[in-house]
Amino acid sequence: MLLTCEEYAHEWGYSELYLHAATENESLLAMYKHWEYEQLPSFDQPEYILALSGREATRFHRLPLPRARA
Repeated sequence: MLLTCEEYAHEWGYSELYLHAATENESLLAMYKHWEYEQLPSFDQPEYILALSGREATRFHRLPLPRARA
């Protein structure tokens, strides 16, 4: 499904795909790493925002499109 999303995003003219995952979701973070998505910790919300909003911490990831084929 992830590859299909990447293909559609590229067909629609996008040059990058951004995804996010809860930082506690280790299996999803590992999958993004396996699929060579770059972690973007500079997009993380500050702790005080998370505390005030009650939201869980998330980590954004980026992949340039089209994906390089081996």
